Amino acid sequence: MRRLLLALSLLLPNLPAQAQDAAWPDRPVRLIVPSGPGGAFDIIGRVIADGLNGPLANRVVVENRAGAGGIIAAEAAARAPADGSSFLLGILSTQVVIPATQAVGYDPVAGFAPVGLTTMAPMVLAVNPGLPASTVAELVALTKARPGQINASYSGRASLPHLLLALFMRQTGAQPYPVPFSLSAQGLQALMGGQVGMAFETASIIRTQAAAGTVRALAVTSATRHPALPGVPTMAEAGVPGFVAGSWTGIFAPAGTPPAIIARLNGLLNTLATDMGYQTRLANIGVQPQTGTPQALGAWVISERERWSTLARGLASAD
Repeated sequence: MRRLLLALSLLLPNLPAQAQDAAWPDRPVRLIVPSGPGGAFDIIGRVIADGLNGPLANRVVVENRAGAGGIIAAEAAARAPADGSSFLLGILSTQVVIPATQAVGYDPVAGFAPVGLTTMAPMVLAVNPGLPASTVAELVALTKARPGQINASYSGRASLPHLLLALFMRQTGAQPYPVPFSLSAQGLQALMGGQVGMAFETASIIRTQAAAGTVRALAVTSATRHPALPGVPTMAEAGVPGFVAGSWTGIFAPAGTPPAIIARLNGLLNTLATDMGYQTRLANIGVQPQTGTPQALGAWVISERERWSTLARGLASAD
């Protein structure tokens, strides 16, 4: 009997926490998004929140925390109570690039508990249609024949387009002249107008412009062909093996969030990814749903840090 009472005394302190986890969410849940209203990540965040609001009884609300490339959002999420009331829509910038290039008030690995990878959006290598290059190989040869004479646009120092351009130059020996723009829309206009010859842009943008004939798509950076651009080869098919990358989002909780809450939300996200309506909404903005375990997202972040951190620091410190 004494042993039974001792066992019960050890279990009883855990009952309130377990009950609370089972009842989650018992109040509104914030999805903190590193973007202002109407931005690309805001749109993705709202699609995810809308999809979760059915099973979670309309308790998920998007909270926009724009500024500092995502630092404000990530710091707010890392400081939030670890009780399942707050989550971060983490991106390459918040979890990899910014912590690698400057001091931030959060630890991108230890400060968060990964929940699940949610979306992936490959980029497309595109050229101005007036450029005499219809394949990646022809583009590389052209830049080598005219070193520094063919402009390549990107927006944002150490942004994904900048990283991809640097990686492309490193892997292929291509020699374009990188030209920075403050906004991606400015770079796109320059690409369509012929002021720059090449750029890495999102599939959703290139799909529209390629159909209009204002740009020519040469290759996608995904492992398989993009459904919106089925006639465009992958970078590997175009002769650049291993060149697989994209803009991604994942859900992260403050470190210490109960595992039961993490597991439940992960299951909901994986189920949501199979919903046709959800898939269609994401496809309309050029984004593909992802599934996986919390452990897989944690490993993904570490692999992305290993892949991009050194390159990002070099680009961020360049004159």
